[in-house]
Amino acid sequence: PDDDALMQQAFGYGQGLAMMYARHPDVLPWGIPQRLRRARMTLRRRMGAINQKVAQRLGRATADEAEFAIYLDMWNGEYWRGFDAEWRTIRAAR
Repeated sequence: PDDDALMQQAFGYGQGLAMMYARHPDVLPWGIPQRLRRARMTLRRRMGAINQKVAQRLGRATADEAEFAIYLDMWNGEYWRGFDAEWRTIRAAR
């Protein structure tokens, strides 16, 4: 219904992903390849938000396209914030 609810959902999904990696390390290893993929995805989404905002100002993208890219970047950040929070909790419990 609102931005806060959306970000809470993203955070929870990130926590769930961390739980899956912790529960199934043989099937879902969390290592360098996964961290690199995460970094590439985060950079791509951040740059996408910036590029769409610039494109909108230049008249090459709609306001909806720019807004979507910004929300995708926000979602991504909150998702990985949830993952990191849960991953730290799991690792500390071991």
